Amino acid sequence: MANKSTGFNELAAKLNSMSTKFQNEVKGITEYYGGKIETEAIAAAPGPGERIRVEGGSIRQDQIADKRRGSFTPISQAIGYSVDPTGYKVTIFVERSAGDIAAYVEFGTGQSAKSYLATVPPEWRELAQKYYVSGTGTILNTPYLLPAYLRNQILFQKELKAALKNLKL
Repeated sequence: MANKSTGFNELAAKLNSMSTKFQNEVKGITEYYGGKIETEAIAAAPGPGERIRVEGGSIRQDQIADKRRGSFTPISQAIGYSVDPTGYKVTIFVERSAGDIAAYVEFGTGQSAKSYLATVPPEWRELAQKYYVSGTGTILNTPYLLPAYLRNQILFQKELKAALKNLKL
């Protein structure tokens, strides 16, 4: 009888060890892909001195009305990410210092937004709706965050599935 108890205790210890190791692996994968999304979004977003594409050309970020521009922080410098305390969730964000222009560049305004938003997931359309003003703007969509998210979401899921598949007792 003592032999069965020892075997169970060893199994329980191994399961606990596996669980902790797997949880840490998932947390590491989660943080890694949060960082990748941030890095790719920064690379694709307008940086210092870069112009915003509009119908018929481009404009400087400082030409946009104060209430929409923010505090002159270039979009690329306002992108970041944070990992929640559990380690299982990452939030990618654009700081308010970039202003509403960050959303207008991502989604476009006017006809550009209307065309682009017809192609994005519903939750992104809902987010864009929060920035809707009149539907007559001329900023052309130049997505930087959604493409980074979609690319890395697929890789993130593949890596999580591989980690789960590699669990061995």
